[in-house]
This record gives sequence, structure tokens and C-alpha cells, in this order.
Amino acid sequence: MNKDSSLIWKIILAVVLIVILAVGFYKVNSQKNLNNQPPSSTTSPAVNSASATPTPASTPASLKNQYLQVNLLSGWTAKEVPGNARAIHITKGNYILFINTNATQASGVTGGRFAEIGQGAPSADTVIKSWPADPCSAPITTEESGSSFYTRRADLYTAANTNCTIATNGATAWYFSYFTDSSNRYFNYYTNGQNPALVITMSYQTNDVNALPQKGDPNLDASLEQMTTMVKSLKIAGR
Repeated sequence: MNKDSSLIWKIILAVVLIVILAVGFYKVNSQKNLNNQPPSSTTSPAVNSASATPTPASTPASLKNQYLQVNLLSGWTAKEVPGNARAIHITKGNYILFINTNATQASGVTGGRFAEIGQGAPSADTVIKSWPADPCSAPITTEESGSSFYTRRADLYTAANTNCTIATNGATAWYFSYFTDSSNRYFNYYTNGQNPALVITMSYQTNDVNALPQKGDPNLDASLEQMTTMVKSLKIAGR
């Protein structure tokens, strides 16, 4: 074999060796990358708004003590009223849901008076110029089911009235709601006409009538529905 032939064979062997090493390196790294991937059963597909499986809704949080329990929707926070564990405030932003499972009235009037449930609520105090007083106008009621204590929700809106403050632009605004029955009582009695009773109200944290949610506002409607949903989950110990 001459020198030229020997050189050619050396080059061929060198090329073959390089190819063998390259193939081996590729296999080793391919296996290494495969081992770093999660098992196929846990690999998530690409998210597609049209075909992705919806995430199951989580179980709602709740406030529970020895007197009552209520489920909370996302974004809402519940706190016991200081000095009265039978009453709670549930809030989100400026919206306030008040539940008192041990309410008592002083008026002696069957069903109580509006001032007994409205006075002290920020938005009601903002609209009503002088207490005691009746609502600015007749409530707009929505029939509700699921409770033996009430059958409807009554929503109150501002109206031109000598004892009511309205927005400077004349817009109709929501300022208060309460749960009642067909007789429109403010107190929902456990035993007809007797204390204690159940009082459930909704109000808004503001002292500016121009900041009240206007009638028909989508956020207002959604907030009223969310508060109603939570009220329907209310359980009262011994009732």
C-alpha cells in the first residue's frame, strides 16, 4: 500500500469514527432530555379557548360560628360585628351585606320601622336627611325562594322627596336593600310578632350621594345578585 492509499484510509477511518461518536452523543442527550420531561399523563396540552377543559369551581369559603354559617363568594370578606357574634358584615369594595340573626326592635310596630334597620347604614344616612323616616319611594321587589324567613328582596332608590337627597344630576341611585316577605316587614320573625328576629340589609359605603351606584348599573346588579346568593346559603343554628 503506497503512502497516498494509506492516507485515504486514515481519513476514511477518521470520518467513520467521528460519525460513530456523533451518533452516540445524540442518543445520550436525547435520552437525557426525555428524562427531564414530566410523564405523558401529566403533560398539559396547549391552552385553547375553544377546546380547553374548564377548571372546576373551587368550594366557596365560609364564615361559621356557633350561631350561623354563610358561604362567601370570591372577593367578599366576612367579619363578626363586635359585641354581637350573631351578626356579621360581608363586604366587597363599598358594598355591605349585613346579617343580624338576633335582631330586636324597640318600636313595638309589627315588622318594625324602616329607621330601625336603615339608620346607621352609610348610604341610607347619606340619602335620608332626618331620621326616623320612611324610604324615599316604594321598594322595587324581586321574588326569592329558598328561605322560610323571607320571600323577596326589596331594593330602594332615590327619588325627589323633601326628606331625601338626590344626585346633583338628578340620576336615580340605589341606596339600600332588605329582605322581607309579602307583608313587606323589615324584621323577619322566627315566631310571629316576637323578638328576636332576622334582619338582612344591603348598603353602600359612602357619604356622597353622587357616588352612589346608579339604577341599572351592571356592577350594581351583579353585586346585588351576589349578595342575594350568599344570603340564600345562610344557616342559623337551631332554626
